[in-house]
Amino acid sequence: MNVLRLAAIVSCFLLQHGLMWLHADDSVKYIGSDQCISCHENQHASFLQTLHSKTARFTDVTLEPDAGEFKHQASGHRYRVEIADGQMFHSELRLSDQGEPLGTTKMQMSVTLGSGTHSMSYLGRVGDFHIESPITYFSDHRSWGISPGYDVADHQSFRREVTVNCVFCHVGSIKQAKHDQYKFEIVEATIGCERCHGPGELHAKHHRENATTSDTTGYDETIVNPRALNRELSEAICQQCHCQGIFELETVGKNSWDFRPGLRLTDFRVDYQLQTTGGSNSLVGHVEQLHRSRCYTQTETLTCITCHDPHDPPTSDNKVEYHRKKCYQCHGDDACGEPHPQRIATNENDCTDCHMPRRDTDVAHFALSNHQIGIYPRTNLKLAAVPDPSTNKVAPILDISHLSAVERQRLAALSKYELYRRRGGDPKFAELMLNATESLIQIKQQGNADADVDAALIWLAREQGAIPIAEDLAKTVLTTETDTDARIVAAHSLARIYLDRGESRKAIPLYQMLQQLHVDASDSYFLGLAQQNDGNSEKAIEALLQSLEIDPSQVAARRALEAIYESLGRMAEADAQRTTAERLERLKSKNFETP
Repeated sequence: MNVLRLAAIVSCFLLQHGLMWLHADDSVKYIGSDQCISCHENQHASFLQTLHSKTARFTDVTLEPDAGEFKHQASGHRYRVEIADGQMFHSELRLSDQGEPLGTTKMQMSVTLGSGTHSMSYLGRVGDFHIESPITYFSDHRSWGISPGYDVADHQSFRREVTVNCVFCHVGSIKQAKHDQYKFEIVEATIGCERCHGPGELHAKHHRENATTSDTTGYDETIVNPRALNRELSEAICQQCHCQGIFELETVGKNSWDFRPGLRLTDFRVDYQLQTTGGSNSLVGHVEQLHRSRCYTQTETLTCITCHDPHDPPTSDNKVEYHRKKCYQCHGDDACGEPHPQRIATNENDCTDCHMPRRDTDVAHFALSNHQIGIYPRTNLKLAAVPDPSTNKVAPILDISHLSAVERQRLAALSKYELYRRRGGDPKFAELMLNATESLIQIKQQGNADADVDAALIWLAREQGAIPIAEDLAKTVLTTETDTDARIVAAHSLARIYLDRGESRKAIPLYQMLQQLHVDASDSYFLGLAQQNDGNSEKAIEALLQSLEIDPSQVAARRALEAIYESLGRMAEADAQRTTAERLERLKSKNFETP
């Protein structure tokens, strides 16, 4: 065999299995999409026609919908979008059951998330932290409304912190404080070239220095072409953002932002889904749906980019024909059981309308195409195989058999802990807590614990009343760990232990630390209690007012302020807090009373 031909075959094999991508080394830098355009003008022009190019932007009022307002029926509060001085502001006016004002939160928006095809959501800033707005623009209805997940009487308002994982599927690149999920700056606002092709430093350098050379093998180890990958590695690029589970766990020492195209996604992150009653995973996500399709299981070549070409998107005029041609790559026109005239009359011979029908989701205003390709009745198009909300089992969406036994054991234990925590500590799921605790202790005793394992053990130990264990482990984490999430769990647990013991002076610096680590009204509230218990009323008032700035709906913080003001003889301020607290109590009672 020709030596060059053999080299090409070997190179192809190694590239497909992620063994020769030079950009995989962490030292290779991302250079930004702007550096790609000069050599790839046509690809860039086609990319601008895709939704990937519109996933996020720094908020620009010239591109945003008009101002507006609405009343949220579940809570009774009013929400307003205003444009002033070239900036967008979102505000929430909380009202009592009698329509009396209970407080207002107003925040300037800095980042717009979403292409606008279905909706647009917004982020504001509080110091170093990004906060999600409860207000969303729904394009189909051309109206402002409450954000998905907020349509309940008592929602997170302007209190939901946004982490680096929250923006992963919307922004192109970030600059993150080391080991800190909460402090980051957005560098490239929209999904760009390097999210699918890998960091471009070596590629740009190679071609600038070798402008006249050609690649005889057809492969370039300095950059990724997804079509040169095997199916698993090609799909991993799409699965970064389109693998929809109930939660995800990072592999030890890694996170989603460490992933680079050409590598396995599951070496960095594992996505979990609730199991259905019958034991199989839910088919709600596109990845699971596609993987259950006969079109997928009966071939080795069908993958995401078979139908979705990132550089050749359909237009509104040719969408039906575009997707029909994709189907015709494998199926002839005569493969359909319906006569051609009937197909034309039904839906203009739209293959996807019958075989990938759009179905309602549990998110208001949203319907998505079913990616489990098959034959469906024209009625009852609700989601099939919805996860059983009462189940106590989750499973990885993707295969993780290649991970080490130690890592699989760690992930299994953490998945039980995470599900139990998300169940709010419901006693019905106590078996999850016990199983997670037993497995995590075993991992710790084997010397395989990391920050995530230690944080879970602290939370579980305190949950089960094993206070000495929680205290010792929390002290160790605060001494040795730099991971922000682990430090938050440790500091919060240790501070509450001290507060419950009456050792308020020890709790104060921990709550002050927590105020620097993230935005949480409860930290400032408990700091206020600790300061008051330590005899410093003025600092207690300061902390409690900070807590109400984050969450003005807190009754407990207002009652604490009422008591402190009364003790200081500041009766007008005490009366103001009492009045607002009473109105909040009546409102909460009305919102949560049983019909």
